[in-house]
Amino acid sequence: PRTSAIMIRCHVYFNLAFLLETEFLTALRTKGLRGLQRETRLLKLEFFPIAAAAVWIGTFFEARIPELRQRCFEAPACVVHLRQRSAWLWPLEPQPESNEFAFFDGADIQWREFRGALPLMLPAAVLLTLVVRCVLALSARVRGGVHSPAAAVSVRLLVGVGFVGFLHGSGLLFLAALLLAFFASGRALAGTRFAAPCAWLLALAAIAAKEGKWPVRRLLKFRYILGQDWAWLDAYRGEYEWESSVNLLVLKLLSFALDSHASAKELLAAGHAPSTIAWANHRQRYSLSRCVAHSFYAPLFIAGPTITFDDFADQLETPRAMTGEPLAWYGAQLAMAMLMLEVACCTVPCFALSRSGVLGTLEPSLGAPAVLGTLNIMWLKFLVIWRVARCWALADGIDPPENMRRCVNNHYSVASFWKSWHVSFNKWLVRYIYVPLGGKDRRVLATFATFLFVAYWHDVEAKLLAWGGLNALFIALESVATPALQKPILALGLPTRHPFLYRLLCAGGGAFVIILLMAGNMIGYSFGLSGAEALLGSAASPAARAEILGVAGFVFWCLSVGALIMFEVRDFDGTYAQGPKGKASPAIAVAADLSGKSQ
Repeated sequence: PRTSAIMIRCHVYFNLAFLLETEFLTALRTKGLRGLQRETRLLKLEFFPIAAAAVWIGTFFEARIPELRQRCFEAPACVVHLRQRSAWLWPLEPQPESNEFAFFDGADIQWREFRGALPLMLPAAVLLTLVVRCVLALSARVRGGVHSPAAAVSVRLLVGVGFVGFLHGSGLLFLAALLLAFFASGRALAGTRFAAPCAWLLALAAIAAKEGKWPVRRLLKFRYILGQDWAWLDAYRGEYEWESSVNLLVLKLLSFALDSHASAKELLAAGHAPSTIAWANHRQRYSLSRCVAHSFYAPLFIAGPTITFDDFADQLETPRAMTGEPLAWYGAQLAMAMLMLEVACCTVPCFALSRSGVLGTLEPSLGAPAVLGTLNIMWLKFLVIWRVARCWALADGIDPPENMRRCVNNHYSVASFWKSWHVSFNKWLVRYIYVPLGGKDRRVLATFATFLFVAYWHDVEAKLLAWGGLNALFIALESVATPALQKPILALGLPTRHPFLYRLLCAGGGAFVIILLMAGNMIGYSFGLSGAEALLGSAASPAARAEILGVAGFVFWCLSVGALIMFEVRDFDGTYAQGPKGKASPAIAVAADLSGKSQ
């Protein structure tokens, strides 16, 4: 009965996960199940073998979960991360006599701390949103119903500074000093050739200085900077260390400095004198108050999503955030995602298996479902964290980018994946790194430089540098291989003469790409280089290699079946690339993703 309950939960998850995609849910609400049947093969008899295979595959992987739990319970390094009866849903778990207790997988520090802060964060978000809304409503009433940008800036500045002060205590002063350094240099150098290099040097130095493994961070104490009389400030640290907020703050400050620089260059190119109204408007738009309001904006301060300064400033002038029914549906999606994540953390100890190193010791038949489970729970974790922040921002009147556009099980292209995972960061990277370095004209250089910065920004670790290099390599190979393979296939007329065979070939290509994505992200965010070495070391014997090849073939078939389902989902929600003759095939859609023409 326990195994059956776990399998039911997993089947429900893999079906409901697609409803967390905004495009798919919107299409389903608009077209209904009849539209799903009319526009896709998912509910048609011809698709039954694929659907049956998907159900069998799901059952096979889910049947391994009890054994994964048992492996964790038997390993002291793994079981130490399981917190008995600290799960919010623990009464739903049976309490057998064995060591299979009700647990919450608390091995992921980021999710454990965020989850623990939710009971305080959610009421605070509601209260602060009401404060902002009331102030804006009163100011609009005084102005005869007209929105007041000045009030929007002031209230968000005050709320943001108070919020950051509560979070970081005296650390607010260090963050304010960093902000003032960016503002002063950006204001003084805007429009000159020194503006961008200076901003980037400040950013790289700030990221390096907050690293605990380097000596600079240990010197960032008030007793060293101001003397022993001020040492008492070091004890007032707030709820979180201020160093944990430097990375996201740097993205916002870089955005401010570079947007201000670009605007100043346009004014200089147009021949506007410093005394003209155009420059006065520039100074008002890129003022210190707006810089602080953007950098310390409370809903997005802890984890993002990242919003550029120009976008934020535009929304201060003209709010465009969703309200009413769309916001209610978005909140319902968030509630469902939180429930799914909580159930997952009480069912499969994927984080504990990964952090303890047990994952690297599993045989391939258990390692494959463990990797799949880890990636799904990691996706849910980031989705919940970012959507909590975005939902708060939407209620507050600011519309940041949606960070997770697609379910983690709905990707078959490396380039497409990175356009749908951490979308706001991706847009930031394209705007400030990829395009300035040449974009498509210098694709290899721009791609490698972008991923190198991403790895450095996350953490200065070997596994993340390897992750960045691997993803850049995968994108470069995909950009070359996709058109090269597509050309002979289209020349043979497979899409029109043999459409089913063509879809199978596309599904096989998608499965291969998914394996690359899984491998790269598990190295970067899970077991690292040492875990990869352990997995490779386990293949020393001929018997082990044979088992690995067998499991790899089985996983390839499983992912090919999954890719066929992805194609149908993309057909339904309309997110395939549009060609001159209507909807493009999956391979053409991938090629369009690479050229930046897809949605």
